[in-house]
Amino acid sequence: MIIKRSILVLFILSAVIPGLALAGDTTDKIETNIPFDPGGYLYLKNRNGDISISSWNEDKVLITAYKTVHFSRDHEADKVLREIEIEIQQKDDELEIITRGPEQDSGFFGKLLNGDRISYTVDYELRVPERIDLNLQTANGNIDIRAIEGRLKLETTNGSIEAEGVDGPVKCQTTNGSIRIDFNDVPDEDKMSFVTINGSIRLLLPDYFGGQIDAKTINGNIESDFPIKVDRSWFQKHFHGQVNQGNCSLYCSTVNGNIDLLYNH
Repeated sequence: MIIKRSILVLFILSAVIPGLALAGDTTDKIETNIPFDPGGYLYLKNRNGDISISSWNEDKVLITAYKTVHFSRDHEADKVLREIEIEIQQKDDELEIITRGPEQDSGFFGKLLNGDRISYTVDYELRVPERIDLNLQTANGNIDIRAIEGRLKLETTNGSIEAEGVDGPVKCQTTNGSIRIDFNDVPDEDKMSFVTINGSIRLLLPDYFGGQIDAKTINGNIESDFPIKVDRSWFQKHFHGQVNQGNCSLYCSTVNGNIDLLYNH
């Protein structure tokens, strides 16, 4: 693991797991844990693969990563698998995890990655303290969050975003995927945004929620359990207004999908 200012590329605790792989797949499992106090900040940048994070009652972060290469010839798959690196760096109350894959150049790996014969994913499963701020990014994969108290910034391109038991401000963005967030509590003064292009947006909020709502869709409908005092409306596709009392700002936008603002009971 990486402590303070040093960087460690994780090859330790790595083993090929044939039982986890489909035909033509090679999979490595990497697992390590790092002491980490509640209230810190975690940044995870992935390329292709899912990110799943849930809380536990431990002052440490447990990182489990599954590196999988889909390939036609096993000996070449093993070479690519070794080129996929997971870098972890810790400094004070901040933890950074970055996936680095084979470089796509004109050499051996460039030809493989640019052709049709290879693809790879890194799927992360993390256990973290309940109080933590998360900044998560992946390109082709889903993001799933459970029981976290803190600020969440969640971004993917081709994948859905789902969070349950959230207590804190959230910002989500995807292109092809739905967004579903179930809040335990909502901060009174914060700006939150939920943006997708091809997918629905469903927010489950406490019944005492209050704040400004700006919601818009093109090919879909907007439904709300909350009484919205609408000050602007465009053809039932774009609403701007106030819900109850409160200074929270909530922005929802999709092109192809519905927007639902629901009670979380």
